[in-house]
Amino acid sequence: MSHKNLGWQAQTAAFLLSQNLFVFGSSTVFYAVLWDIALKTSSGAWMTYVSLATALPAILISLTAGVLADRYNRKMLIVLSAAVVTLLTLLVASIFAFMTQDLWLLLVIAVIRSFGNGLENPAANALLPQLVPAKHLTRVNGYNQILMAAMLVMSPLLAGYILSDLGIFWIFVVDALSAALAILFLSVVHVPTPSASHDRAAKRADGILAGLQYVRRTPILLAFMLFTGLAFILVAPSSQLSTLYVNRTFGSEVWHLTFNEWFWTIGAGLGGLYIARHKHFRDQLGLIAIGFAGSGLAFAEMGLP
Repeated sequence: MSHKNLGWQAQTAAFLLSQNLFVFGSSTVFYAVLWDIALKTSSGAWMTYVSLATALPAILISLTAGVLADRYNRKMLIVLSAAVVTLLTLLVASIFAFMTQDLWLLLVIAVIRSFGNGLENPAANALLPQLVPAKHLTRVNGYNQILMAAMLVMSPLLAGYILSDLGIFWIFVVDALSAALAILFLSVVHVPTPSASHDRAAKRADGILAGLQYVRRTPILLAFMLFTGLAFILVAPSSQLSTLYVNRTFGSEVWHLTFNEWFWTIGAGLGGLYIARHKHFRDQLGLIAIGFAGSGLAFAEMGLP
């Protein structure tokens, strides 16, 4: 049967499996890089480097990636970015494993993967509504959250086991295998190229500028983005440095770091389950503010002697 003849349910299932395999591989690599550096350096400066290498490239490319997702075939953007990132990751990981174990190479891997995620995520987020009828989209998003939570629960456990028993290089091998399987699932999904204008002579900056102007003209959206941006800036140091906190407080054992990340994931999953069960909230912005306030109180408690 041609993939074009598959029903939307089958194509959606294949797409969700592919995306969550990408999530599984990426999160496993992230934990491995973070923990390996934390255990070898126990340095706040190195944790800062990891945070910048993980987040900054994705931020820099996000606006351009959104425009690309609106103009080009989203499936091909996902496949190309995943394939290139996987190959480059394996190349740098091989140098790290067999030539020189310079920790800066792990930062290079983090930068490569951050660029790839920054390109892939807007395309993936925009692709799901192309596959799923609008009346089923909320339910399908719920299934996707369940799958993602399962992947994020398993990935730190696998990363901890491989890092302690086999070595970090095998985590990159697992990532490559999961990416290959994800691309295989994605190959059966038929995604038409967006019908937006494809004038290649038009500057991508026009699309970026239009998006920024829309945000500026919409006060509630502007306020929301400024609030969440500031909140994440304030939350990020504590969340990123929790790995270093656990390492210095409880000792340099991989299983300590594994359980730290595992409970982060369980907490996020419980929050997502609460949202999914209630579905509608009168004051969504207030709920977000409560969530950030709760995070602040929890981090303050961590700092008590």
